[in-house]
Amino acid sequence: MKEYCKYCGRKITKSDNVCPGCGGRIEEDSTSSINQNDINRPYTSSKKKDFRIVLLLMIPAFLFVVFPFLIAFIVGMADLDTEISSLKEEIKEEIEDDDDTIGFNEKFIFDDLVISFGSEYEFVSVENTITSVNETQAIKIPITITNIGNKSSKLSPLVYEVYTPFNKTAKNINAYFEDNIDSAQELKEGESYTKYIYVLYDGDGAYKIKFTNQDKEIIIKLEISKNKV
Repeated sequence: MKEYCKYCGRKITKSDNVCPGCGGRIEEDSTSSINQNDINRPYTSSKKKDFRIVLLLMIPAFLFVVFPFLIAFIVGMADLDTEISSLKEEIKEEIEDDDDTIGFNEKFIFDDLVISFGSEYEFVSVENTITSVNETQAIKIPITITNIGNKSSKLSPLVYEVYTPFNKTAKNINAYFEDNIDSAQELKEGESYTKYIYVLYDGDGAYKIKFTNQDKEIIIKLEISKNKV
C-alpha cells in the first residue's frame, strides 16, 4: 500500500507537508492507505456512464433522421412493384384481347422486357464507305423497351432475327447507326427508352421480327410501305 493525499489522491511521501498536487496541507490524518485502482475507479465509471447517456441520446436522433428516409424508400419500392404488376396485367389483357399477330404500337413481354414497335418509321441511307451496303436505303423502326424485371437488363441482339417480305433473313446493319438498339445500355428496374432497329429496305410488304428464347417464340409483323400517309 502507498500513501495518497486524501483531497486529490496524488501519491505523497512522509516528508511532504503540502500535497504537490492540490496544495492541501498534510497532517497525520490527511493520508490514507488507498489502492490506486480505488482512485481511478470512480473516474472510469463516470466515463462509461457518460458514454451510455450519449448513446441513448443518439439513438432517437438517428431514428428521427434515418427512419423517414427508410419509410420513403420502402413506400417507393412498393409503388414501383405495384406499377410494374399493373403494367404486366395490362399487357396480358391486350394480348388476350388481340389475335396472334403483333404489329405496330402493340406491347408484348419478352424476358421481363415490355417491347413495342412504333409506327413512325422512316427511310434513311446507310453511310459507311467500307461496307457493300453503303448508300443503300434502310428502314429506321422505333422500338420502345421497359424493364419490368428485378435486375438490370437489355435486349440482346442474339434473341431476335429480322426477315424481309420475301422471307429472307435481313442483314443486321444496326452497327452503322449510333442510336441502334443493340448498342443501348442496360435498363434498371422500371426504366425505359426508345431506340431504333435498322433494316435494309427490300420492297414494300410485311417485315417480320422473330424473338426466341428457351421458353417461347414471338413473331412481330410490321407492314412497311414507302407510300404511307
